[in-house]
Amino acid sequence: MDFQEIMAFNAPYNQRNFDALIEKITLNQVVPYIGAGMSILFDGVYLSWGEFLNKTFEEFVNPSEKEKFDKLNYEDKADFLYEEMGKISFADNLKKTFGQHHLEKDISNFRDKSMYLLPEIFEKGLLITTNYDKVIEKSYILHSKSLGVSHPGHFEALNSALRDSELMLYKIHGDITEPIDSIILTKAQYESAYSNQQLVETLKQIYVSKSMLFLGCSLEKDRPIRLLCEVSRSGMTNYAIIGCKNESKKEKRVQLENEYFTQAIIYPDGKHECLRTILEEIIRVIKSKKEEARSLSLLQAKVKDIGNEGGESKAKVEDINNIYKVKVCTEIKRLLIENYRIFKDYGPKSEIAKKNPWSSAYNIWECRKKEKMIPNNEAIVNIIEDNKELFTITEYEVCYEFIEHANGFKKSCEQPMEDVKQFPEKFNEVINKYAKV
Repeated sequence: MDFQEIMAFNAPYNQRNFDALIEKITLNQVVPYIGAGMSILFDGVYLSWGEFLNKTFEEFVNPSEKEKFDKLNYEDKADFLYEEMGKISFADNLKKTFGQHHLEKDISNFRDKSMYLLPEIFEKGLLITTNYDKVIEKSYILHSKSLGVSHPGHFEALNSALRDSELMLYKIHGDITEPIDSIILTKAQYESAYSNQQLVETLKQIYVSKSMLFLGCSLEKDRPIRLLCEVSRSGMTNYAIIGCKNESKKEKRVQLENEYFTQAIIYPDGKHECLRTILEEIIRVIKSKKEEARSLSLLQAKVKDIGNEGGESKAKVEDINNIYKVKVCTEIKRLLIENYRIFKDYGPKSEIAKKNPWSSAYNIWECRKKEKMIPNNEAIVNIIEDNKELFTITEYEVCYEFIEHANGFKKSCEQPMEDVKQFPEKFNEVINKYAKV
């Protein structure tokens, strides 16, 4: 299937969710949550967790226990095998199955895999995985990118990645190269890990401040997913690229939205090559946006060069400036429209808030401010600062009023403030004068 066929499979939701995801990625508001499905690179190499548990049982345990074993969930199955085999034997089998010796292959063996594309999309910020293997690290090595890795307990590194957008992989359940006692496998280890308030609060912070993009995940309610569902609320949006049977796609889509606050890009069940097609399109669109920004930057530099000349050249400067100013103001206007819709629909003066002060509008408003409005304001401020020479002195004074408003608005979301500068209506007038929307 090509990209358009995938979009049509779950129309109109796939395209709408894809466009929203692209926007979040360009604003660095997305954290990829990578599951075992992304690690299945080669036939017979790296099983899913369920497959590993079942295969281990078949190899090491008396078949008479199978009926009992099949009724257990993943945590209890791991407990059963841990006790039945012994810690060392279980650990040896785990390391043999998920060890990095499987990855000692030429780069040509990886290029057609979905995982190989991740470093081209997520060049900074945090990545999360429940996987024990080294497939993600290998993908970044193949792109000559330095990827820091953090395990449970290293919360400062995790917070730094979240705060400063440093490239960091957080392996929630540990790493195959670490001692077996440090890897979260059994029910007792899960109970211990998720009773650690610092881990729980850190995961909550990630879930609330960023949008998750689920890749290679079945989205079964394991511990970290259950925690996500607990802290999710109206106004939060996560994303998933996931396979589903045609007759079940509506049910799956609605379930993900209602229970996981997750909007899905759905492809036909079993056609996992569609994931790569979608990731390739994400890369294409992002590169196109970057190229457009670079072209505008070069145009801006050209304007400055021509401006140093005289006479007829200065007339050219005016023409180029006007073209560029329209582009800049149009982009600002789009961001302002998004913010206005959120304010109108959920803000303190919205109809729903006036009619019912106890409605969900307040929670949605608080979430959308942090998730959408603050990043939009920051984008507008950056556009203004990068293009201040396009505005007259009078216009820039109005723009600066908006910058003060944006800074105050952000601070008021972090701590209560009495004198936040209101949105300057004259700023709308300046932008509307040139914008084409």
